[in-house]
Amino acid sequence: MAIYDIAADLFDLTRWYAEQNYNANPTTFRGAKVYDRIVSDVQSIPEKVDFNLIPGLAYTVKNEIVNDTNTEQSMSTKLMHTLIESNSVTTTKGYKIGSSIKNTFSVNIEGSFFVGGGSTEHSIEVSVSGEYNHSSSETKTNTSQKTWEYNSPILVPAKTKVTATLDIYAGPVVVPVTLKSTVTGTGIVNNFPNVLTSLSYIDRNNKLWTDSLPTALLYDYRNQWPGSQSIYVGKNGGGVQVEGKAEIQLELGLYSIATFDSQPLSGNTTGKEAVYSKAILRDGSIIDI
Repeated sequence: MAIYDIAADLFDLTRWYAEQNYNANPTTFRGAKVYDRIVSDVQSIPEKVDFNLIPGLAYTVKNEIVNDTNTEQSMSTKLMHTLIESNSVTTTKGYKIGSSIKNTFSVNIEGSFFVGGGSTEHSIEVSVSGEYNHSSSETKTNTSQKTWEYNSPILVPAKTKVTATLDIYAGPVVVPVTLKSTVTGTGIVNNFPNVLTSLSYIDRNNKLWTDSLPTALLYDYRNQWPGSQSIYVGKNGGGVQVEGKAEIQLELGLYSIATFDSQPLSGNTTGKEAVYSKAILRDGSIIDI
């Protein structure tokens, strides 16, 4: 992960250009100045919003239901767990100029998966919102809660114990994001507009020079300047268009499976054992599996 300093890169370009073209003495650079700037067209664009998800077991809840009477009973299952879900945003390749460059986002993520190894594909859509900081690689994480439950009563035969299990399945989603901005200096030096930086130096003939540069030169000299970075992808007037990378990491509950395993107790004359399951989807709907 890297965060590139646009002003520092422009100073580096100035030093390289002055040494290459004006015989600058590299020990004499001084008077570095950064002018005000305008940051515009700040965007965050997901590169992909639909995913094939691989569910994994996240949590298991168990409950025993005992009917020791001589008649069939309708009994509560009481299976419930609140799962913590996370939403993390990390800038993996960013840029800065003075204060942080930020923008808010809201994106709908779609995912498809198979429930319990079945052959029918199911899908979810979740809305994710937050803030990108184009200028920091620090991960920002938000959490939320999702409660999974199965509360429908079940019929328990006489002299029978039912072990009820709720298995909750979750899956990770990593959303790649492209970050974009345009940075334009507002300085005017000798009627030359869009200046972001000025740097003075003395050449080998002991003459003092001051070079004042617009950010667009970071793109213009991308093929000649050895310090050029891949974030400089275009220009707009005197401004440079920069492009970085980020990612959203989600951990989402996808579905749960309620399983009921019936075992006869002492005195049960039928001796029947039975196992059946139901799946609870994220929207609360219940399906037989």
